[in-house]
Amino acid sequence: MAGGLLVQHLAEGEEGRERLHVRLDHPEWGHVASLAVSVRHDELVDPALGLESLVWRLFHDEPEVRVEAGRPVARGCRCSIAHYREVVARFPEGERAAMRNDAGAIVVDCAFCSKQFEILA
Repeated sequence: MAGGLLVQHLAEGEEGRERLHVRLDHPEWGHVASLAVSVRHDELVDPALGLESLVWRLFHDEPEVRVEAGRPVARGCRCSIAHYREVVARFPEGERAAMRNDAGAIVVDCAFCSKQFEILA
């Protein structure tokens, strides 16, 4: 089981107040950071502690806090041999020749699913 917290400043628009990321020493960043780092690991992975409860504990005194709906986490990889063939085809022939192994194939390792794709190019 894993948990995490993402705290993000959403810009108020080009004509709004100064964006927090413009100055790393902005006093609001320190305040938000001190609240965010107070989250304990056990809180992030506790199935009995709802998101709303955690956000309330951290930010109940803040003028505005938004919680975006989460998406279910799913294991899977969208890579395919067709995708990697297309990517490899974009390289000049000289570079593709340098990528080939002794059998004449280009082997691509997917960093996400750890599968190897052999491309005969």
